[in-house]
Amino acid sequence: MLSRVIQSFLYVHNFPMEKKVYIVSTSTISTVANKLKRWETYFPNNVMINTTPYDFYDEMDFYETPFPCNPNWDKKAWWWLEENIDKLNGKTIFWNIGA
Repeated sequence: MLSRVIQSFLYVHNFPMEKKVYIVSTSTISTVANKLKRWETYFPNNVMINTTPYDFYDEMDFYETPFPCNPNWDKKAWWWLEENIDKLNGKTIFWNIGA
């Protein structure tokens, strides 16, 4: 599903691609990049892979989100977004797929 979202969002057949996708993962950057390469959806200038300092099983009980989030995935991504929103340009869409 992620590969289709990336392809549609970036409109990969329209160069140059101006949009950016930020992925937040508890896996390593290389693991995520290899998966995206296999799905032909890794565009290093447009797909930014970020890691979280929180372990996959850390449900971050101390952290509240404004909507229901899966504690193993989406909660960490929302935390990352709040910590980095000032570094992003343009409009932001948060795709909450795990709640």
